[in-house]
Amino acid sequence: MTAKKKKSRYIPKKISQAVNQKHHFECAWCGVQLTERHHINEFSEGGEHSIENLILLCPICHTKTHNGKISKSELVLRKSTHFKSDRISANFKTSINQLRIKVGGIFYLNSPNFLTYKGEKVLCFEIKEGQLLINLKFFNKKGHLIFWMSENYYWYSSVFKISSGLDFVEILHNKEDFIFKIERIDDYLKIRIKTYLGGKIYDFNEEMTKLGDRFRIQARSISAPSVYVIS
Repeated sequence: MTAKKKKSRYIPKKISQAVNQKHHFECAWCGVQLTERHHINEFSEGGEHSIENLILLCPICHTKTHNGKISKSELVLRKSTHFKSDRISANFKTSINQLRIKVGGIFYLNSPNFLTYKGEKVLCFEIKEGQLLINLKFFNKKGHLIFWMSENYYWYSSVFKISSGLDFVEILHNKEDFIFKIERIDDYLKIRIKTYLGGKIYDFNEEMTKLGDRFRIQARSISAPSVYVIS
């Protein structure tokens, strides 16, 4: 009986070159030009050496992937939406020590995962070395990704107007179907977000929260890692 030949970890040169060209010789996640190839479906779990299964990542983003900070589903989305130098810095570099968010009349304390839909983190925050990092996704009514911000760098496929400075970011869709505003005021962050999830509008504004067909007046304080988890 012939022993089964062990699959080689060597990526064929033709495939490697095609992956480099597809991702413009830059990290598909952050745009850095020092890159490594990563198997979206892990090689150790049977993942193939193929153009569809390989993505270019810099060493830092590669490590984040293996540490679970960048998910497989995010890599799949990014692979299909990556264009050359399409990740733009929002110039938002506010420094904070504690995550304290105000939306309308509610204060949210240490709630990094603000909005999650069917397991997808739509709006979440991270403090890294004293700097606030924003992660945001906008999906249209059909569920297609049209705006993506990761650690204050963004990409978009629709018509958006983005304004930003050290202590604020304002993102507006041309039809105002999608709105995101964040501004640092003293020791807290004031936020407004309006988006579609599952074809329904979700609007967190000054007066109330609109969750699909439901309304809720805001006048309290919340402290929890995850605030709005929608299944």
